[in-house]
Amino acid sequence: MGIIRIIVHDMDKPLTAANTPAGQHRTASQPDTPRRLSADDLLAGQRRVLIEHRGQAYTLSRTRQDKLILTK
Repeated sequence: MGIIRIIVHDMDKPLTAANTPAGQHRTASQPDTPRRLSADDLLAGQRRVLIEHRGQAYTLSRTRQDKLILTK
């Protein structure tokens, strides 16, 4: 199982060079909309994927009822 790094942004704070990951700078013409990821793409055929956030590992799991659960 691989680790996918997801960067979380506080939507109450504007994106600036200081809090935007390198290579993902926004310009005034780009809307401030969240990036949409397909659960199928994220899980890549697996039932679970590990997500690393601030040094902590979280598990995103797909249940038998095809629901998603995020646990620490």
